[in-house]
Amino acid sequence: MICNALENILKKEIIMIFRFFRPDYSFIISSQGWLVLNYTNINNKNDIIFYGNVPDEEMEKIKFKPLQLYPQAETNSALLEKIEEKEAQHLLYELCERDVIFTGAGISKAANIATQDDLMYDFGMDNIHKLVSLCTNKPEQLLQIFIKFTARLGLSRPTPAHQFVHRLVESNGCALITENIDLLHQKTGSKVIFAFFPEADEIPTPDTTFLLGVGSPSRKDLIQKWHKNGTRIIAVSLNPPNLSGVRFEWVQADVQKFCHTPNPEVFKRGN
Repeated sequence: MICNALENILKKEIIMIFRFFRPDYSFIISSQGWLVLNYTNINNKNDIIFYGNVPDEEMEKIKFKPLQLYPQAETNSALLEKIEEKEAQHLLYELCERDVIFTGAGISKAANIATQDDLMYDFGMDNIHKLVSLCTNKPEQLLQIFIKFTARLGLSRPTPAHQFVHRLVESNGCALITENIDLLHQKTGSKVIFAFFPEADEIPTPDTTFLLGVGSPSRKDLIQKWHKNGTRIIAVSLNPPNLSGVRFEWVQADVQKFCHTPNPEVFKRGN
């Protein structure tokens, strides 16, 4: 499943479009009050449901059969190796300009922002028949969920882990990539690369990549490419991330508790 987001801040209002692509349907919803669903019906033909003033360009895009751009597979636990939390923290403090921090929804959970999985559940995306029914009979309900989610993005503040990552990136010079569209990294002043933008693919293969709060990344292909080229992958999360085909080290920890340091001097590489 792919979630592409386009956000603009106009008059302090966040205007957002979510695009969900799956092999059997695609669903686009906007905080401006419209949505459109393209799905395969029981007759194995494409149907389109739309509500509100859907822009012509969006209608044209969604007429094409949905593609699963970044296919996902189950985690191969044989490629997972546990690592001690203190050892991983030391490695995190030692990151430099040749390394990458890659964040997922888990880092923002403490800010009370719905994750991608939360939105999928609220939209009924776990069952295409439910999604079709909601788009047909209760589109206003879906739009209210999304508009409230968008409004929450403007009100939420960065968590301590976001502030920690900002200080680390500023001090050590490592790159920061995120799949999150909650703008919390941006609110700390961090220079962020959105994982779905071309800049993410242009980053040279890092020596080490830390995955913070990453569950089932949409840009798994990027992580797989780095792994194939020799990058050391270290993941910090409560549950093992879905990284099929990637050999990685895993710290079972709450990202908020993991991302802390009693001494700011440890941010300076070599101290």
